[in-house]
Amino acid sequence: MFGEKVQQVNSSNHYSADELEVSDVAELKLDAMRSFYTARFSNAADQTYFFVGAFTVDEITPLVEKWVATLPSTGTRSSSARDMGVRFPGGVVKEGVSKGKEPASQTVLSFFADPGFDEFEMHRVRAASSVLNIRLREILREELGGTYGVSVGFSNTPPIKGNGMMTIQFGSSPDNVDKLVAATLKEIERLKAEGPSLDDVNKVKELERRDLETNAKQNSYWLGSMQTVHMFGWDPAGIARRLDRTEKLTPEIIKTMFQKYFPMDRYTLVTLEPEQ
Repeated sequence: MFGEKVQQVNSSNHYSADELEVSDVAELKLDAMRSFYTARFSNAADQTYFFVGAFTVDEITPLVEKWVATLPSTGTRSSSARDMGVRFPGGVVKEGVSKGKEPASQTVLSFFADPGFDEFEMHRVRAASSVLNIRLREILREELGGTYGVSVGFSNTPPIKGNGMMTIQFGSSPDNVDKLVAATLKEIERLKAEGPSLDDVNKVKELERRDLETNAKQNSYWLGSMQTVHMFGWDPAGIARRLDRTEKLTPEIIKTMFQKYFPMDRYTLVTLEPEQ
């Protein structure tokens, strides 16, 4: 219920944010579902396949050729993305959800953030979210003792623009919600004005280095990376150069990200509180 409310608010009450109910099943139309499926999966020319693992190109090529030859295809791409009209609210929206009796709250604070699909800008945006995660963990958890955990993340909806966002989420007692939200907004304003410390930026860079070192050994990392560069039209060789973009991060770059992607005139605040 709370998660659904967050999605409804952040999508400006778009119908796709509504969860499917049992009563909706009777309204489903088999012909429409079949047409939808056919439009997306009946033409292999619309599909791109990626393979990772312990094999050589010579070993897998005849197998792939044999398998692909069995797929139905017109030989020409026919599908395209359609803008469903999901949009982040144009101003400030604050909503509450009352549920349960347990004296515990959940808070989700989201800011409109649409950096487009430039590889380096998206990386810098995510680096800014990592910096804020470090800062809020120190402030909300360590200094104020108001929460056990806080998370900050960036998300968008490729290939459609218009619904990217920075999301901050934490749990707390109901009495602490206003104090923690105020502390969060204050820290964002400080980062806009002063930027992060070099120490915090170095912490983010070290986290990225360790993640790259670990992930580069996983098939899932390479599979996901190839899918990403294909979807965005990026240079695949850039996957092997990701450490370079990490090393180029500076406090001034991160400061600019806070100024661009944490608009105080365009954010949402959704809070779950116990019923009275």
